[in-house]
Amino acid sequence: MKKKLRTKLSKGALYASLILFAGMFQTSCLDEIVPGNYYTFTGETIADYLESRDSIFSDYIFCLKEAGRWGEMSSYGDYTCFAPTNSAFQTVFEQYGVSNIQELAAKIDDLRAAGLYPDLQNDLLDTIALTHLCSHTFYCSDLIDGALPYPNMLDRYLIYTTGELYDISEAGDTVGRDVAYFINKSSRIVQRDDTVQNGVVHIMTDIVSPSNNN
Repeated sequence: MKKKLRTKLSKGALYASLILFAGMFQTSCLDEIVPGNYYTFTGETIADYLESRDSIFSDYIFCLKEAGRWGEMSSYGDYTCFAPTNSAFQTVFEQYGVSNIQELAAKIDDLRAAGLYPDLQNDLLDTIALTHLCSHTFYCSDLIDGALPYPNMLDRYLIYTTGELYDISEAGDTVGRDVAYFINKSSRIVQRDDTVQNGVVHIMTDIVSPSNNN
């Protein structure tokens, strides 16, 4: 009787060990397949792309950091960034009577403190940051004229259109023709479909005007 009891206990311990081992093995496999937030990139992210071209995108980087979105641009995901160049901000600076992005941020704070800022809910820099970001990947090569399939991070739909052919000149000589690409009909994409680890970047010559299409 004691022998049979020892045999049953031995078998039970063996089964328990096998179940524990299987659970550990399954957890290990899941860790490898679903890396989650601790995924380490080996390629260039949107943040890397912008930061390595700081002389071109420093103003937009400032907006992303002010809006608390900079971390997302270096993390796992599928994003589209319609990145405005520093020259695109000049119109905004002129509108507010400032000369750089830091002065613009200070001016907005002063206007808000005085109760003169038109929108106390959405900061202008936040609006710029979110208007140019989408949580889905959009390549121009896959798009047709019309609203993008998903809204931007401001929860507004952007309008994509293609324009007439224009001349590409080099040293005053016409070397070819290409199609013009626009967001919200007025902000032109001058370099498109730059693929990065967590999405795609399109370079814009103008700030994209916020849309009311929700």
